[in-house]
Amino acid sequence: MSSQSRRPEDVRRASTSGSGVADGDAARLLSDLADDWKVPDDLANSARVDSVVTEECDRIVETSLRADDRVETRQFAESEYRDAVAEREPLDGRYDATPSDFRSTSVAFVERDADERTCPECVGDRTVDCPDCHEGEVDCSECNGRGVRDCECEDGRVDCEGCDGDGRVEPNSGSVECDNCGGDGDFTCPSCDGTGRFQCPDCRGEGKQQCLTCAGENEIDCETCEAEGYVYEAKAGTVDFAVDEQTRGVSERGMPEAKVERAQGRLADERTSTFDPPIEGGEGVVRKTVETFAVPTTRVEYTYDGDYYEVYEVDGETHAPSHPKSEYYEYAPYAGVAASVAFVFWMLLQLV
Repeated sequence: MSSQSRRPEDVRRASTSGSGVADGDAARLLSDLADDWKVPDDLANSARVDSVVTEECDRIVETSLRADDRVETRQFAESEYRDAVAEREPLDGRYDATPSDFRSTSVAFVERDADERTCPECVGDRTVDCPDCHEGEVDCSECNGRGVRDCECEDGRVDCEGCDGDGRVEPNSGSVECDNCGGDGDFTCPSCDGTGRFQCPDCRGEGKQQCLTCAGENEIDCETCEAEGYVYEAKAGTVDFAVDEQTRGVSERGMPEAKVERAQGRLADERTSTFDPPIEGGEGVVRKTVETFAVPTTRVEYTYDGDYYEVYEVDGETHAPSHPKSEYYEYAPYAGVAASVAFVFWMLLQLV
């Protein structure tokens, strides 16, 4: 890891006599600040400079490459294991594929020369019981295994079409008994013979159908070993690399570190360290780069109209936590109100 070293600091005290300000940094910063319309124009000439402090602060950027070692012992079918060996890094050499730069990536690996073992799923039989049926059959999906379906008539009767279920018709005048249904208004349902249910045609009343998964055999090929009867047991997984970056500003003279942290600065030092990979199944940093950027800063402490203020310059940017208020800024709210009142008055005059 790189060590953090401080740089020489120059502290200058300005004269407190008279009404002028110190030359150099103080005069420049106060003049820049006075360019803002919210600040009095005479700030550079009227302020009394109490002190000027300069410091070369540090902006430290730490970039880490972390490795998360995810490993498990699993079973491979023969073809699956062969493909894994061809496509993945070896278990013992997985960190040889660590990216040379700082980037997030994932490295897949598998153990070489794994032992052949009897498949734990089928115990060497190559087939397993079908998970979708019982003895090669499943409940009929149309009748839910009942063997019968409910008839649309619901109660075994259907309305007479000749009289619309009324039992009487009106051919010309008056009302007479329907000849079609003999006045009953309905018939025995021909679909269910009046029972309200009929035999399911899909399963022929048995309530069962042949299982499509195993074609009625009650067994399927073992997926774990791909019907070979044996598997290869090996450690496998991934190493997930991720980048973590942290930036901080460091000052020993009370400069605004948040501003230093966001400044650019000049690269003054860069050190890279590498670390041993984490233990199997663990995580940790495998590489870290520490960059130190020198950020020039200046703080001017001054008094204006009896009040104390500070102004900072960080890497060429001026920052003032607070500052004297110009007359324009102080009276701006009142001017806005006056303008609004004048506008309303003018609108009223237009209506007269």
